[in-house]
Amino acid sequence: GIDASKVGIKFHEKLKERVTALIFPSYLSDRTFQVHYGQTTSAWKPIGAGASQGSVLGLHLYLLYTADLPTQTNTTISTFADDTAIIYR
Repeated sequence: GIDASKVGIKFHEKLKERVTALIFPSYLSDRTFQVHYGQTTSAWKPIGAGASQGSVLGLHLYLLYTADLPTQTNTTISTFADDTAIIYR
């Protein structure tokens, strides 16, 4: 039979390679934002880090980033939505 865990690992590795090479550079670089408040609009400013809020890819980036967080016997990793806490006991 097929070992599902090996298939999953291989899929994850191939997906990570493709996404890293093709999608990440355009999705995470050369981004800007501006703020509208009342009748005033700010100048465009660069975005230095993070993924677009509410984006489909943002969820996948978070999952890839947190999937292999290191653990130790005296720590607990708790995640909810896009928040991660590392608790030392």
